[in-house]
Amino acid sequence: MLEKSKQSFNSAVILKDKGEVCYCMSAQCAYYSGLQLAMTLLMTIKGLDAEGLFAWYISDKNNKSTTQSGSKADEGKGNSHAFYIDQLEKAIEQITGSERVAFTVSQKLTSLKGIRVKAAYKEHQVDEDEIKKVISKATLLQESIPAYITQYLNKRK
Repeated sequence: MLEKSKQSFNSAVILKDKGEVCYCMSAQCAYYSGLQLAMTLLMTIKGLDAEGLFAWYISDKNNKSTTQSGSKADEGKGNSHAFYIDQLEKAIEQITGSERVAFTVSQKLTSLKGIRVKAAYKEHQVDEDEIKKVISKATLLQESIPAYITQYLNKRK
């Protein structure tokens, strides 16, 4: 999944560089690169593959009798992406011991998700300033999440 994330990120950059007609697709690739990183971190911590990660989400969703917990996973349709972002924040807080760091990382991915939804489903057109911010956030995720994976693996030794 880590390699797939790099490919998605590289696609986002290439699409951004192609110009305005590709900004919406660039935003979508940038978001998915971050989501794939989140999934990689969670799979590493949980010792799961992608199928096992999704099974964890389904199990968690089925075990919740109400949506009163207030987590990101409970917003909207309670999709797997929201669950992964919520779990990413918890995992980074566990690794770093910092709520602030964990929140900052999850907010970057949540922001990318919001732009991806607009780019894919709304009449929203991603402009040059917005795509620069998207790529900047995706770059920060590409730099930080692999470092948290390494940090986690080093703590286990």
